[in-house]
Amino acid sequence: MILELRNIEKKYRSKNVLTNINLQADKGEIIALVGENGCGKSTLFKILLGLAKQTSGEVLIDKSIKVSGILEEPAFYNYLDAKDNITLLLKNKKDNEDYLNQFGINDYLYKKVKKFSQGMKQRLAISYVLLEDPQIIILDEPTNTLDPVGIEILKNVLLKEKEKGKLILISSHDLYFLNDFVDKVYFLIGGELQEKTTALIEENFTNSFDYIFEFNDVNLAVPILKELGIEYKVNQNKIYILNYKDEINSLVKKFINFGLTAFYKDTNLSKEYVKIVKSEKWIFKINQE
Repeated sequence: MILELRNIEKKYRSKNVLTNINLQADKGEIIALVGENGCGKSTLFKILLGLAKQTSGEVLIDKSIKVSGILEEPAFYNYLDAKDNITLLLKNKKDNEDYLNQFGINDYLYKKVKKFSQGMKQRLAISYVLLEDPQIIILDEPTNTLDPVGIEILKNVLLKEKEKGKLILISSHDLYFLNDFVDKVYFLIGGELQEKTTALIEENFTNSFDYIFEFNDVNLAVPILKELGIEYKVNQNKIYILNYKDEINSLVKKFINFGLTAFYKDTNLSKEYVKIVKSEKWIFKINQE
């Protein structure tokens, strides 16, 4: 066990932000924290990174363990290029550009960071953290501003870091991103944690999915659904299809000809989170076996 949190509490004045946080984590795990804005995820990560002090409780990490991560919006020296930023910020001066190459930074090494898009800044920030070679990696909303290619790269890179024995703690509102590659999921609600293992999520897995389709003109797609006998709901420019069990690609192909602009599906993790958030009381205890 390389990380243990015991009864962590954090108060700002009279407000309890974190209450009775208990967590055990080991090498080679990817653990996700999920919660609404302001629920305390970033505060907990700040405590782990030494940027904030808990009001009470213990954070047990061996002094030999290096912890590194990113919080909120990445900050760099905007007047310097990416190469100079990495050289200045990287404490171990490790000459390793593998991560920069994987995240597509090598082509922009000599471009001033102030000219980077937010997505490129995010790629640079994640690359920097990985170049630090920490045993514990903390990523707060890493998919923010990343395009789909960047998100897929991130997922593959993190799986490789897991294979190296790294512990990865990650928060994200992108539940589709988290759903199929994390080992454990903790919902942070009301200042407390509830564990939802991937095994538990799989137990609740069904062969049907809820899909959302967006159109320029939703009225053009409605006759198709009526003809196919598919139940649906319409809200502005969106069509909601619930508990759909058939192969979806053929339906998407039909919709493309009628102004389809986007479609996506709810994940099991998303449904589980919404179910808990809508429950009557937000008081939970972590389920440790």
